[in-house]
Amino acid sequence: MRKSALCIVVAALLVYVHPAGATVFGTVRGIVHDPQHRPVASASVVLKSATSGWSQAAQTNDDGEFSFPTVPFGDYSVTVTASGFSAAK
Repeated sequence: MRKSALCIVVAALLVYVHPAGATVFGTVRGIVHDPQHRPVASASVVLKSATSGWSQAAQTNDDGEFSFPTVPFGDYSVTVTASGFSAAK
């Protein structure tokens, strides 16, 4: 079965600010899975600031997990791409 018509689903995307003092950094992490809830390994995840040119890229591990450990506080968009899937935002 060809997967090109399937969309990647980003689940459990967590954004939080560390409770340490007056920090202005947070963490973004999540899991990428297909519509059948199977993890998608080696997916490319791009986190881009909505208000500046700041962006960062990561790849999912074998369990479909990704993490951006030091993210400046603000609004972001997340784009996920993987071979055989349509891009998801």
